[in-house]
Amino acid sequence: MTGYNLKEHIRSTDIITVLYLTVSMLFILVFGRAENYLMPLLLRLMTVVIVIFVIYLSSKMDKKAMQFIHLFYPILVLTYFYGETAQFNHLIFAESLDPVFYDLEEWVFGFQPSLEFSIRFSQKWFSELLNFGYFSYYILTFGVSLAFFILRPEQVEKVIFLIITSFFIYYLVFLIFPVVGPQIPPF
Repeated sequence: MTGYNLKEHIRSTDIITVLYLTVSMLFILVFGRAENYLMPLLLRLMTVVIVIFVIYLSSKMDKKAMQFIHLFYPILVLTYFYGETAQFNHLIFAESLDPVFYDLEEWVFGFQPSLEFSIRFSQKWFSELLNFGYFSYYILTFGVSLAFFILRPEQVEKVIFLIITSFFIYYLVFLIFPVVGPQIPPF
């Protein structure tokens, strides 16, 4: 008699999601103050439980909808944790590290790339186009994954894994090195 083996149904996206939750939880525990971060820690634990529940359900149900949920829940998780980075990005450094990175850019390039770019492309329509491009980042994340789900289902897990891993790495880097980035008003 064989028992139920949950490990057979774990996806790479599940592993990287739980890994991010664990690393960020440790980050909060080491650098945060317990009185302020109890809810984010509990949310991470609840998310791990939900991941395990999704893995279990997708193994029991051979429905396309459940497989979709199992593949796409990490993209939904990204939305919350993106907003949360602003709450935790000053746990190590009290101030943003923009001056350090401005100096580094000056040293590497001999000028400020963001300032030069804003001078050369100062049209309002271009700025709006860039803002739309930034906004479409969220649409593309889901859209590309959905396109692979429909057109290339054998590759969708790999695509989603690459997307969410990229986001999680970005979130961790931002937690360690908080920067606002260039805030240049239109001319």
